[in-house]
Amino acid sequence: MWRIGSRGVFSSQTRQILEGLKNMWKNGDHRQQPQVENGEHARAAPNARHDHSPNRPSSNHKRCQERVRWMGPRIKSCPPTLPLQPKKMIFTILKSTKIARMYHSSAVLLPDGRVLVAGSNPNNKYTFRNVPHPTELRLQAFVPPHVGKEFNGRRPQNVSISTSGKDEIVGYGERFRVKFLLKTKLSKMIAFTVYASPFNTHSISMNQRMLVLRCKDINRTKDGLVNAVLEAPPSPKVAPSGYYMLTVLHNGIPSTSHWIKFIHT
Repeated sequence: MWRIGSRGVFSSQTRQILEGLKNMWKNGDHRQQPQVENGEHARAAPNARHDHSPNRPSSNHKRCQERVRWMGPRIKSCPPTLPLQPKKMIFTILKSTKIARMYHSSAVLLPDGRVLVAGSNPNNKYTFRNVPHPTELRLQAFVPPHVGKEFNGRRPQNVSISTSGKDEIVGYGERFRVKFLLKTKLSKMIAFTVYASPFNTHSISMNQRMLVLRCKDINRTKDGLVNAVLEAPPSPKVAPSGYYMLTVLHNGIPSTSHWIKFIHT
């Protein structure tokens, strides 16, 4: 899980807490301290967004030299960043947008892997002129690198879900089948994730949750069809009842997601 949040500016001693990565602080062992970033630019971190990978969250950090505020902000939002980098680095800076995404902006992960970005209004009312950052009505789609067409030959395709019930509904702890087409050799680097899409208000996305499902059996036929038997989460303590996007990841390349619902049966 990537947990990050602040409405103020990060100082040079602000700690970026990566929970679950490299088993930090496992079993109460506090000798492994979170990494400290002495960044080139101060950042405010009001929001973060998962993509399809369980260990590759993305963040819409805003680089700024002032406290994040509602009325009259002067600093535009900066390029999206990934909090994963090669050695001795923390963030990967991605291509910037020309549209400022300020307070009251929102983003949501789409089944095809893109991130839909919308809104922005740091003003007291709907204001379209004579302010530094007018009310924004345009939509954008952020396309992560792994969603590119150049990876389609390695992407799991034609995903289908088979359950004992109807309408792709699965009870807690039950097993169900997932079938998909794979044009390349089946790798050990395969994972099945489910992601609970968040609800959003005031630029904060809440209730985001991503789980990696247990794969009980998997095989591939000569024609490239892969059959996998998965196990649903054990209880609502792990995955609250509701709809999740199920994604097949093969060597880090995601399939198109399909909706599945976990409930008590």
